[in-house]
Amino acid sequence: MKPIYVFTGPSKFTPEVVHMIEDFFEGKPDYLLGYDEENLKDSISKASALILAGGSDIHFSIYGQSHPARCNMKNFDLKRDKKEIKLIKMAIEQQVPILSICRGFQLMCI
Repeated sequence: MKPIYVFTGPSKFTPEVVHMIEDFFEGKPDYLLGYDEENLKDSISKASALILAGGSDIHFSIYGQSHPARCNMKNFDLKRDKKEIKLIKMAIEQQVPILSICRGFQLMCI
């Protein structure tokens, strides 16, 4: 059975992430679309790894900052940020390896 690699988005890099999972890791990609905590826990429990893909900027409130002047709110996805923070905590708790790419690495640092 192929290992399952769960990954997040939306990201313009989704096709590359799928390609990496299938061809480099020889695994099965599982794109986490929903926000239901039980479904996220279930996905993480079956995962060989969690991949945090690139994408939009991280919302300033996630790292304790106030709204920056002249900031375009279209550049953020607060719901995704919160979901990915939950996923990081779940993956660490269940000792699931995490690969973070660009935005994902920034979120890991927060």
